[in-house]
Amino acid sequence: MMKLIITIVALMGIEAGLRGQQQNRACCRGLETSVRYSRPPSDVTPPDDTGILQVTNANGSVVLTILHPNVPRDEFIGFLNYKELTTSDLGKTWAVRPVLDRVGSDLATRVNDFAQAPSHPKVLYRYLQESGVYLRSVDGGGTWSLPAYRIEGGTKEEFTLRNGGDSSYTLQFHLAAIDPRDPLTIYASLSVVPWASLIYFEGTLPIHELKGLYMSFDGGDSWKEFSDLPVNKAPIGISSLNPKLMYGQTIDGVVKSIDGGKTWAAVGQQSLMALPPQTRANEVSKKPLDSFDVLQIVIDPSDGDIVYVVSNKGLYRSLNGGETWCLLDLGFDEIGGAHSIAINSTHPVEIFVGTTRGVFYSNDRGCHFRRIYSQN
Repeated sequence: MMKLIITIVALMGIEAGLRGQQQNRACCRGLETSVRYSRPPSDVTPPDDTGILQVTNANGSVVLTILHPNVPRDEFIGFLNYKELTTSDLGKTWAVRPVLDRVGSDLATRVNDFAQAPSHPKVLYRYLQESGVYLRSVDGGGTWSLPAYRIEGGTKEEFTLRNGGDSSYTLQFHLAAIDPRDPLTIYASLSVVPWASLIYFEGTLPIHELKGLYMSFDGGDSWKEFSDLPVNKAPIGISSLNPKLMYGQTIDGVVKSIDGGKTWAAVGQQSLMALPPQTRANEVSKKPLDSFDVLQIVIDPSDGDIVYVVSNKGLYRSLNGGETWCLLDLGFDEIGGAHSIAINSTHPVEIFVGTTRGVFYSNDRGCHFRRIYSQN
């Protein structure tokens, strides 16, 4: 009888894996498909460049908030000149949010200077470019405090001196994630950087990227190394159903943990997914070959086996816990074309994707998309 049960369970596992592969292939491209990418101009911001900030639900409607350049393309200077727009009718109408009423994003993206805790909207973390650290608010931005930033029992300055060598350096934090259930549990990767690189965005001294992921249980007051996972500034994805389920990126590609980050293992098809993007044959560039860069990892709030990875090669999806993957088709393939994704938590088949060509919406987990925001 026991052998029969084990056999049935094994067959169910195989069937689930095959079903995931079939579903993946049914509406998006398998990793064996050859994809050639266009390369966008590096010195301009596309007019439809859009990031997803937040998806909420109010009065039975989905409320989407996005970030968009505030001026026309030929006038755009600097990365801070953005406006926030909201829609509650899937893009038919948009409203501009007041400049002083910024929305903190509850999405763990690679570039997120204003983060909101997923479980507590009044807990916010705001990045200070000039100092490389985050301020914390627990009252929705009414007041802000600077966490103590004690690391491994010592001061931030002692830690920096130990890893940088002299006072020319400071410590830079890269927020990797906020725990989906505890707003004061946060994760970050660290860099020891010259002061000049923070203030003037340049410098002659080298930057020291510290391997490993650090964790704070008290909103940034105290830190300790959480994992030796070399995350390279990439965000991590944490399941809201089971916070022990995590995804991250190493130099080899996407990895998965099922024990809260104690151990990590390569996802299925890791080497295929992590191949450098190939440009179109008619595009010649003197730039070095692009690496595979993860910008965001999101786990479906209703099903821990469904995972999305936003990368510089586009949007990947797995339906079987990372065993197999496919590349969703937004209608264009551009290096760095996709920025961010958000899932409607009350109807998880609905996803929103921010790209260089506007906002795309799907009501079938990415099998089909339509653009719901564009300046054109």
